[in-house]
Amino acid sequence: MARVVSIVNPVAGKAQGAKLRAKAIEELKRLFPDITIVESTAPGHATMLAQAVKDSELIIAVGGDGTVREVVCGLMSAATGPLDSSTPRPLPLLAVIP
Repeated sequence: MARVVSIVNPVAGKAQGAKLRAKAIEELKRLFPDITIVESTAPGHATMLAQAVKDSELIIAVGGDGTVREVVCGLMSAATGPLDSSTPRPLPLLAVIP
């Protein structure tokens, strides 16, 4: 599994979002040369992508609030164990680029 993964919503923010997204991806590639970048293709897809990369060290969500919500839902549903403090739930760090 990739150490750093970026889940990108290619339609977030319309035209202005496309320009900002391109700059963000360029900078992410500079900071994390081995980054894996995946794009969501439909509503709910970012959730499935997050579930698939739950073993990464860092996930960077690039998009709007819907993208972040889907990534968080994917990570939480992929985690094992009850939601209490007595069971360790290893999850990757999550960063957001709106």
